Amino acid sequence: MIDKIIGVFDPYFETVKGHYQRLNVRERWLVNALIGLSIIAICYFLFWSPLYTAANSARSSYISEVNHWMKSKVPLVTGSSRTSNKAPLNKSLLSLVNESASQHRLVLRGAEPKGEDSIKIRLDDVLMSSFIKWVHYLYSRYGIQVSSINLEKQAVPGKVRVTLELSKN
Repeated sequence: MIDKIIGVFDPYFETVKGHYQRLNVRERWLVNALIGLSIIAICYFLFWSPLYTAANSARSSYISEVNHWMKSKVPLVTGSSRTSNKAPLNKSLLSLVNESASQHRLVLRGAEPKGEDSIKIRLDDVLMSSFIKWVHYLYSRYGIQVSSINLEKQAVPGKVRVTLELSKN
């Protein structure tokens, strides 16, 4: 079967081969360069460009999904769901934050009090879901709110580095 297909194209191949052999050296270099560029262009347009476009599309889709999810959690983090059953703050803000962080298995990497009613803290490599639950706990239990926040994604999916300022009402 393959021999028949080769046999059909054999006369054309021989003709092209004859024309190629009659070319001078410069013309052969030009033909070879044109063939090489054509192969590169075909590989680019058939393989590289579609793969690159698909990868960028998947990346932007993933980023928009994560962005949408994070925006949906903003009310939870900022404590916009006002509740009135807050426990009295008999302890200092720093001790409440430390105790609740350890209860939620979070490790504080830095805690810097800013007066009596505010504290700046840092958490490294924390699960976003655990962090959100902890912040919600602080707000719903003690009325402690997030004044400012900075989130940095980490190499591990779902983990973030957080720097935030918490304050009492």
